[in-house]
Amino acid sequence: MESEPRMKGPVTAVGTVAAKNYLARVRVLAESLAAHHPELPLFVMLTDEIDGRFVEADEPFNLIGFAELRVRDISLRSFAFAYDRKTLAAACKPLLLGNLLNRGYSRVVYVDADTLLLGRIDSVLRKLEDLSILLCPHRLRPPSGDGRVAADLGLLRSGTYNAGLLGVRDSEPARRFIDWWWNRLRRHCR
Repeated sequence: MESEPRMKGPVTAVGTVAAKNYLARVRVLAESLAAHHPELPLFVMLTDEIDGRFVEADEPFNLIGFAELRVRDISLRSFAFAYDRKTLAAACKPLLLGNLLNRGYSRVVYVDADTLLLGRIDSVLRKLEDLSILLCPHRLRPPSGDGRVAADLGLLRSGTYNAGLLGVRDSEPARRFIDWWWNRLRRHCR
């Protein structure tokens, strides 16, 4: 990912990835973020084209068009055709994180487009003052009961961490993580 001009100061951005069919959910996320954190901008990476379906200036978020991304060694058009809408949104998460860090944000919190914030996320923001990467596990304790083995195997297939909420602080470890994640998702997002 190529760098863009950097801003100064400790600024935090919130971002999500969505296609047009998810914009109603994104608007709910934007309203709930504004209610609890009016100081935090929301950026939405749109994985398809506007096609006259909405007016960008009327939206309660900042739009990052898929075409704005600069990625070496890959055609974003062919990348978009390789995945269905949901998988494409998942594969674009590291691109969004890198893009917002390259814009100069020192902390970026990713939340899935269908998230409704019911309160402030101060604990997440505080953690990102010290941590380079903040991940949320799917489970805090091992499963119990008869289905525990199947539950463990299912978790191993889907991943230990839930990528619906994560954060990065602009640091070398976070940028290495983003590059590592992108290199896996660009061709192997399942």
